[in-house]
Amino acid sequence: MRLTREVVIEAARDIVNESGLDALTTRQLGERLGVKGPAIYRYFKSKQEIIDAIAVSFFGRLKEPEPGCKWEDWLERVARTARQEILSLKDGAKIIEQAKPVFRISLESYLRPLCEAGFSRKEALFASHLIGRFVMGWTKAEQEHGGRTPPYEEGLDSEEAFEYCLKSLIAGLQLRLVAARMQAKPGQHQLGISYAVPQPESARQTLLATESANGSGGDPERKASTKDPATADSE
Repeated sequence: MRLTREVVIEAARDIVNESGLDALTTRQLGERLGVKGPAIYRYFKSKQEIIDAIAVSFFGRLKEPEPGCKWEDWLERVARTARQEILSLKDGAKIIEQAKPVFRISLESYLRPLCEAGFSRKEALFASHLIGRFVMGWTKAEQEHGGRTPPYEEGLDSEEAFEYCLKSLIAGLQLRLVAARMQAKPGQHQLGISYAVPQPESARQTLLATESANGSGGDPERKASTKDPATADSE
């Protein structure tokens, strides 16, 4: 068998699946591949580089988003693909914890659907961290609990639980984006997400304008309830 990076990675995955990450050594790899250590060093200088390469292999099926891809669909796809790949290997979550991978997919492509939807670049990074760390934590718990979701006596379905939590995170991001669009000034190109809290006076003026538009301004009791306390005594 001709030795290549892919062959070494596949052999490393086999060792991890059989005996766990702690059993992975260059010596074990050499014995499995029928070569001596220096042959492996032509492709990987250390065990850490092998771990990094295995982590990258978890995301091998992740393709760059197509133009116009909905950001919600993109984040869900990233989360589901990563979870499936990590769980496909024993100690997969542990590998992700220890890895320092360099992914083939560019950061700009990864963030594009979110930025096109109106998230600022910083917010898109925050969102990607939110989903990524959720998947890392979730898969680690799944592997530690044998794929089950505690409390075991409740009989919770792991797939259903994952989807519920993932959808809830996406829904939260959707609400933040809607709020940003509502607060954006006319003609503002980059929406971003505003963290400002409306001031009381501004909120009162908005309420009065809404009531006027709805025709409630003619209701004396309603008008009295919206008078400014500072001027009520002088009338």
